[in-house]
Amino acid sequence: MSKAVEVEDLYFTYLGSRRPSLRGVSFTLDEGETLLIVGPSGAGKS
Repeated sequence: MSKAVEVEDLYFTYLGSRRPSLRGVSFTLDEGETLLIVGPSGAGKS
C-alpha cells in the first residue's frame, strides 16, 4: 500500500476576503514527493 495525500477541488478564502485565494486546486502527493506553490507577493501563498 502506497502512502499518499490527495486533495480535490480545494478552495480557500481568508477571513474578511470576498474572493478565494485558492480556487479548484487538486493534486496527489505520493510518499517522498513535495509540493511548491509559487506566485506574486500578496497572492495568498502563506
